[in-house]
Amino acid sequence: MDLNHILISVGKMIKCDLCKKRKGEIPVTDEKAGKQILICESCDLDLFDARTLQNKLVKEIKIQIKHHKKRQNIPAVNSLEYLMSII
Repeated sequence: MDLNHILISVGKMIKCDLCKKRKGEIPVTDEKAGKQILICESCDLDLFDARTLQNKLVKEIKIQIKHHKKRQNIPAVNSLEYLMSII
């Protein structure tokens, strides 16, 4: 039985695990904690925007790493690889 079925059967209003203000309706898996949490629609949109930005940054950093490796600019490559490790 997943989290949605439990909530429906119990009939509780559970707040969003991120903002703690609105009703959490969307189940999301927290990869770091390894558990499922509930978030509201507003937080879901914010997470989507953050993921989209992260994907664009990763793509651009990979392009820059490839470019600087061709030019043998080792300090720039090291800096970009450090940024990738943070993201």
